[in-house]
Amino acid sequence: MYAYDLHELRFAQTRQVTSAANSLVVNCHVVPANKLWTILAGRYFPDASETRTVSVSKETMGGTLPIRIPASIALSISVFYPIVTEGNQVVLLPGEYLKVERDVATAGSTMTLTIQIVESDLPTMKYHDPQKLLSQDRRKRGFASASILGSTAAAMGGHAGEGGEGGGGGGEGGAIPV
Repeated sequence: MYAYDLHELRFAQTRQVTSAANSLVVNCHVVPANKLWTILAGRYFPDASETRTVSVSKETMGGTLPIRIPASIALSISVFYPIVTEGNQVVLLPGEYLKVERDVATAGSTMTLTIQIVESDLPTMKYHDPQKLLSQDRRKRGFASASILGSTAAAMGGHAGEGGEGGGGGGEGGAIPV
């Protein structure tokens, strides 16, 4: 299950943030109220070749949650550290953001974080699929008396268009599922 509908993939966005020189942390943008961000892919790289311990985490109201295990890795402007791997995705809720940290900065180097996201609206109410509701409604009350199957069931002793045994009102009897 995804946090977004497949048609929303047409609107995938790319966000990029670069830190100040000598910084040890770079944060992506904060997710706006009533939105969800699903991170499809991401990368981190410094602008100078360096071997550093790098960690990636999700910042929430409850604290820091690790995304990637801290790793000592040689990176440069052409060698990237992936934020998500193996087709995984990270969902950020309203007010949350992604953070990349390194242990030491190379003199004058910056940190660049790039993510590809799908931004979805956080629904204010639950959506009900009309086709699913129609099917559930048919199961609940049986077939309509005007339908072929409802007429047949009524002729065989059903009541008010219900299939199966006769008896009380709507919902009783052995209605045939649609």
